[in-house]
Amino acid sequence: MKAWIAENRRTSLALAILLVFSTLVRVWFITQIPTIQQFDFETYYQLAVNVATGQGYTLGGYPVAWQGMLYSTALGVVFKLLGTTDVMVAKILNIAMSEATILFVFILMRRLYNKPFAVWTAVGLMAFMPQQIAYCNVVGTEVVTAFVLSFTMMMMTTSLKPTVKYPILGLLSAVLSLLKPFYLAYPLVLAVYAWLTEKDLKAAIVKFAVVFCVMWLAIMPWSIRNYQKYHRFIPISYNSGFNLFINNNAQNVHGGWMDYHEIEMPAALAEAIDAEVDAHGASVKTSPNLEVMMKPYAKTWMVENPVEFLKLGVIRTQATYFSGAWDISAWTMNALTYDETDSAIDVYTYQRNLNLLRAVSDILLAFVSTFGCLFVFMNSWRILKSLFNQHTKLRPSMLLPVINLAFISVVYFVYEGQPRYNFITLFMLIICFAIGLEFLLAQMKKYSEERV
Repeated sequence: MKAWIAENRRTSLALAILLVFSTLVRVWFITQIPTIQQFDFETYYQLAVNVATGQGYTLGGYPVAWQGMLYSTALGVVFKLLGTTDVMVAKILNIAMSEATILFVFILMRRLYNKPFAVWTAVGLMAFMPQQIAYCNVVGTEVVTAFVLSFTMMMMTTSLKPTVKYPILGLLSAVLSLLKPFYLAYPLVLAVYAWLTEKDLKAAIVKFAVVFCVMWLAIMPWSIRNYQKYHRFIPISYNSGFNLFINNNAQNVHGGWMDYHEIEMPAALAEAIDAEVDAHGASVKTSPNLEVMMKPYAKTWMVENPVEFLKLGVIRTQATYFSGAWDISAWTMNALTYDETDSAIDVYTYQRNLNLLRAVSDILLAFVSTFGCLFVFMNSWRILKSLFNQHTKLRPSMLLPVINLAFISVVYFVYEGQPRYNFITLFMLIICFAIGLEFLLAQMKKYSEERV
């Protein structure tokens, strides 16, 4: 790294300046823009406080495994070490991870598509895209998951010896799974990536086995804890059945969260659900057996109503990538109000500025989402053909962002969609946008030169 910096002084200086300015913008945002930690964010924070204050990983006095446990546990340990549960600690950690993610994207772009315009387009968007700044203000897994995932993808492109590289990827898969439990399937993604880039089936199977085993060894202590608490095998969390149920039913018309009381279900199931919730502090988050009640019903509805399920999946995809950036005001600056006694601008200018932020955020998100989805769509057929072709290898510059975007998007298609969920994909969407834009401009220049 030192040798690269010495050989690329101008690039290193430009990157350093960008990181400094992006850090300053983030610091300004978390110190000047108030927000209330609501819903999932409140839960993450409360769990961290409970860990820090000696109550363990509990909620309302009950042991809990509602979400991935790693973020709240790690934050609680940091709180304990620092002797404070000030939410600003979490926000400062977010800034550090956000800045590191910018660096990881820079390295990824240099490895995948080392053309200056594309590299600096990606890095610039990572530094100053409103979502990347605003989400430093919440106590949630968005920033940390993007941080770990971008580092994982960077590790996938390293030239480390396989005996070192794949155990590390196994540990990183465990970290991702303990943040977002759907990453339990990530070893399969890594195996498919290895097969499509190397075309060595035996090696791909061995790599899958190494990653899978290391991942499970790493998460096993938490799984054992869950078995001791709930007397059944719960690898990480027990909310998948609940989420599947409330997002896939005859009464759901928007593909997102809804109150389970609004869902038409057999009377016996409704009574069993209410009894389970009442027995566990009147909260679905501390009711571990809802999963085994709700998941079969949800799966049955999906199988019996495939067209309606597909409709909801399309709606969820649109809600995640193409419904604008309303999540910024809803989650990252929801306590911001106009105070005419302490403001240098009038209320109309204030509201106009907020609308401008929303407009810029919407436009940028539309651009990167469109490029990203087109990138996935245009390359999906090539990937499918290569899966069953012994000789056709695919370039990492295309395959790495596509396979990761596709994996996450399938999860959202099945479960739930909202703009907040696109955050962990933003750096990949930005990579696709930067590569696609540079390619289009190069083709336009080539066409122009040929006409002359």
